[in-house]
Amino acid sequence: MPEQTIVEGETLCRPKENEEEDASGSESETEVNEIVDDQQDVLSEYPDTETRIELMHSRLDSLAGLGLERFRALEYFGCRQNLIKDLRPLSSLTTLLEVDFYDNRLKRVDEGLEQLTQLTSLDLSFNKIRRIENVGMLTQLSELFFVSNKIQRIENLSTLRMLTNLELGANRIRRIEGLDELVALEQLYLGKNKITKLEGLGKLTRLRVLSIQSNRIVTLEGLEDL
Repeated sequence: MPEQTIVEGETLCRPKENEEEDASGSESETEVNEIVDDQQDVLSEYPDTETRIELMHSRLDSLAGLGLERFRALEYFGCRQNLIKDLRPLSSLTTLLEVDFYDNRLKRVDEGLEQLTQLTSLDLSFNKIRRIENVGMLTQLSELFFVSNKIQRIENLSTLRMLTNLELGANRIRRIEGLDELVALEQLYLGKNKITKLEGLGKLTRLRVLSIQSNRIVTLEGLEDL
């Protein structure tokens, strides 16, 4: 069994390539007024055979007018730092392996995501999501990011047995639970929540990194089985 490590002070969400460190999600009034009107033109230069699309900071407020259904081979779709509220238009992109909607205006995980059964990485950090839901069919996921949302409970993850990295930092979680079936989990980030006790970790025998800084834990107990 690999050596276990508790990480205090670990960065909760490591910026991906070319990402600015500050992703507050705020938009000035001028920027909001400049939201793209004719969104069909946004992807006009991409061929139908495109496998990777990145629309970072494009002031998009909807996916509905992008004509996504023509991309039958798409593997990566990144839409960081936009104004998207609805992910249902993604449901036709069943070849997707990675989806990144970091820093948008999502309030829930839409049902359409469950159609993307080949996904290995899903990033919905820095949104306004209140509940983990509609991810049960994504059994190929190895990475799942819900950093800085409004989530209060760890739930609906029991089928994600290939998950190796789960990031739930900066939410409103009070209890560590719902992780027993995540037998492949190696990294778990729970910093900046409202957790008072270390529990629910005994089945995570492959866990190498546990980030729990900035919670309400007084004593380090409950790690005996790791």
